[in-house]
Amino acid sequence: MREKLSHHISDKFPFLKEKKLFVACSGGIDSVVLTRLLKDLDFNISIAHCNFSLRGKESNGDEKFVIKLADKLSIPVFTKTF
Repeated sequence: MREKLSHHISDKFPFLKEKKLFVACSGGIDSVVLTRLLKDLDFNISIAHCNFSLRGKESNGDEKFVIKLADKLSIPVFTKTF
């Protein structure tokens, strides 16, 4: 998966390697995998997480998970609660 993503970005979006990217991370499997892959590929990324408080404690748990993920990967994280 990592190699496919790397080739896709190189072919279609080569300019991204030089940019600082925000990754919108909900805490779900898709956004977590994307975050980890981009980190593994040495992209300069930060995480953006929005907590819309739609699921009470679960929404807060997602936010805490994303913050822990960012800490584990040494990535800046920006959160906003609505």
